[in-house]
Amino acid sequence: VQEVTKDLADYFKLSNTKGALVSEVLPGGPAEKAGLKGGDVITAFKGKKINEIHNLLNEVSKSRVGETVSVDVVRNKAKKQFKVKIGKRSEGIESSVEIEKPEELKTSKRWRGISAVPITDEVAKELELKDTNGVAILDMDTDSTSYEAGLRKGDVIRGMNRIKINSLSDYEDVIKETSGVVLIRTDRGFFTIKEDEKR
Repeated sequence: VQEVTKDLADYFKLSNTKGALVSEVLPGGPAEKAGLKGGDVITAFKGKKINEIHNLLNEVSKSRVGETVSVDVVRNKAKKQFKVKIGKRSEGIESSVEIEKPEELKTSKRWRGISAVPITDEVAKELELKDTNGVAILDMDTDSTSYEAGLRKGDVIRGMNRIKINSLSDYEDVIKETSGVVLIRTDRGFFTIKEDEKR
């Protein structure tokens, strides 16, 4: 989960920045089993309003493993409620890693300051990834809108504008068609990338 920034609220057409944004739902985890999806904004947990991410983390920490709780969300402007069984929290690895580029590794054309590569077995090992879907950021311009939004070398792009990115060709197809603000989903959460004048 992550904070709802003004840019993310604008992208998801939310009326305010209250709540906690679900950035990724772990496959087979309690949230996925309950029906939660990436992009949902959690507004209440066990009936208590969630205005900021720390409210949610505080309420979750008070819950027992195995307890079933109500979670209120906003999805596509509609309010929904889910029953979620609390599971054990797994420790996530947050990496900002330099990727060594083997000579034979195909690199994407530069887009909004980003140069991306497919997640080969070698790249997955270097970034300690189990999931090889998506593309990894090999290099980026520090004066780009992508860098300004918070993306970094070593980030893994899993989705763009709610389109799943499984491979470098998926990524290249999407960047050809995009304009304006683009929503990027990474393992660290969602980012909104504005149009880069330099492109």
